[in-house]
Amino acid sequence: MNPLFIIGAPRSGTTFFSHILNDSDLFTVWMEPNFIWKYNNGKIKDDRMDESNYSPKSAEFIKRKFKRFLDKSNKKYFAEKTPANCLRIPFINKVFPEARYIHIYRNGYSCINSMYNQFYLKEDKNAYLTKNKSVRSKRIKEKFNKLRQIHFFELHNYLGMMFDSLCLELGLKDRYKYWGVRIPELQNKVDSLSTEEICAYQWKYCVRYANNDLGEIDGDRVINLKYEDLVLNTDHELKRVSSFLGHKIARPSRIYSLKSYPENARCKPIINQEMMELGYV
Repeated sequence: MNPLFIIGAPRSGTTFFSHILNDSDLFTVWMEPNFIWKYNNGKIKDDRMDESNYSPKSAEFIKRKFKRFLDKSNKKYFAEKTPANCLRIPFINKVFPEARYIHIYRNGYSCINSMYNQFYLKEDKNAYLTKNKSVRSKRIKEKFNKLRQIHFFELHNYLGMMFDSLCLELGLKDRYKYWGVRIPELQNKVDSLSTEEICAYQWKYCVRYANNDLGEIDGDRVINLKYEDLVLNTDHELKRVSSFLGHKIARPSRIYSLKSYPENARCKPIINQEMMELGYV
């Protein structure tokens, strides 16, 4: 099994693209099985994982879970998307040496605005309406179902995170203490940063890690997609993807409108270098 990994910072269009892929007859996409990646590495406080975190035990566990998911789908190929995988590419490549990668990137200011909303659980195109009690109950149930990904003896490593999430869902607090990819460079800075700055640093390091680590992988196993091009020139970009995968990927029935956001003076010095490297500046 040589899976496909959809790599991208939070809110960069990976969910949108995953739905396109999942609608095909060939691919099934597992959306954010984050805990499975941390098996046997649950004590790590951030999401960075490389070859040093690899063990035959963890690799066997991950492969078994992925195979089970694929077998249940009755489809031929397996794909996965988890934003934190921007920081895990060396580890993933060790577990799946023949894996392929679709890297999606988006204007940093757009991502930061959308990530900011997630800290406060505001409505977005990928979320349920949280004011509806039945929908909120469904969200909570889904979160607890995710606990099934965690090995019993590692549950204690995630209690704080789960409690924080549950309090927000129940309306006991107005924002997450921390939402999104856990960046090692942020571990000792979070309390001194604004929510916008946290989002900016998340985007910055997701882009940096993904670009650097994917650059170490054979070019024929990686394709880069600009989110704005995927929305504005969908047919052309899906032809590129189809050629890369060797299978035709159909145009989705619905395309989101493209929103742009102005520069944020507080975030600009944090992300400007990566914005330049991606061609947005």
